[in-house]
Amino acid sequence: MTNDHGQSIFQQNIRRGLNSEKISFDADGSRVTYHVASPYSTRYNNPEEKVRAAYFAELLLDYKYCAKKIRFEVPVPKRTPADKADMIVYEDDACKRPFIVVECKRDGITDAEFQQAVEQLFGNANSVKAPYGIVVAGTTRR
Repeated sequence: MTNDHGQSIFQQNIRRGLNSEKISFDADGSRVTYHVASPYSTRYNNPEEKVRAAYFAELLLDYKYCAKKIRFEVPVPKRTPADKADMIVYEDDACKRPFIVVECKRDGITDAEFQQAVEQLFGNANSVKAPYGIVVAGTTRR
């Protein structure tokens, strides 16, 4: 999915995140930093990270969620094997009441991989008692 300028939706959203200073990259572009209450930085060469960066910008700029209410790589209790939620949007400023659990996967995964991601999401959302969750695999969402 591209716009009239040949940019993918990922590139568009990441550019928007950069312009709003919610996302930044190191000098060589190998690491992305998400500017939330506790800034989170990670390697950017993972295809899943491009999806997460684009969706993070969308959460902030299109849906108007507050950056200080978003956490990354949140440990999920009672999961075997141990799991971390890619992102959690919280209801409160103290980030104690999970609202949305976000599971990101690379663009172009198979239907079976997507179904597995949905199951992972449900397990994580139930464990943290979040009323909502979304799987984002490129432009495929549920």
